[in-house]
Amino acid sequence: MQAASLPARYGWHWIRTGYALVMRQPMPMLSLSVLISLMLLLAQLTPPFGPAIFIILIPAITAVTLGACRRIAQGEGMALSDWNLPLKEPGVLKRLLMMGILYIALGLAGGVLIFLPFMDNLATVVDSLAPDSDITPLLQALRTPVLLFAGYYLLLSALFWQAPALVLWHRVALLQSLFFSWIACWRNKLPLFLYGLCWAALFLGVDLLLSLLLGAGIPVQILGMLQAPLMVFLSAVLYCSFYAIYTDIFERPVSEDAAA
Repeated sequence: MQAASLPARYGWHWIRTGYALVMRQPMPMLSLSVLISLMLLLAQLTPPFGPAIFIILIPAITAVTLGACRRIAQGEGMALSDWNLPLKEPGVLKRLLMMGILYIALGLAGGVLIFLPFMDNLATVVDSLAPDSDITPLLQALRTPVLLFAGYYLLLSALFWQAPALVLWHRVALLQSLFFSWIACWRNKLPLFLYGLCWAALFLGVDLLLSLLLGAGIPVQILGMLQAPLMVFLSAVLYCSFYAIYTDIFERPVSEDAAA
């Protein structure tokens, strides 16, 4: 399986493509975005099992989202009853659930191994803190393990990013899908880096706009009513951009004007 190596400009192109895909059939993708947000909210309200179950379901949720994007990209109608069609393929759901279990297991194992050498120092700092004392020493003690875990999680994400699509449409084995996903992310590290920067700028821009409107005297209740649909829309574009990344790397031949 060949993963294309794309120029950095594709980072923004993927976001534009995701936006165009949402606008072709807004309601299905916005509804899916709302559903995923509600699932995440439910997971946050039911710790510790809720978050764990949600993480295990992430590959299956990704497959559902990618399947919806493919139908829309091919000009097919997208109904509520069509969302689970990718999961009906023989053996797909089982492999996706195994992928989710492996994902959370590697995340927990990596976290334990990274934080364990720092636990004595962290315990000492925590014991020395008074109720109203400065937490700067604690933040300094956490800095190194948090940075190490962030780097580890970035590598872990590269392993799993494209894996659900590869299992769904290419029928590759679980470990092979992780390997191909890693290769795809490594070959496209520059456009993916720009992609991440663009999304960070977009979400920070939304926060800045809301802060400016708040400073201009707009009531908090109205801002809340504006923020919710805006975040749902941006999330839908984000999910559709995942499909654009997959197709450009694994399915479509690269041309000079593809990202124009």
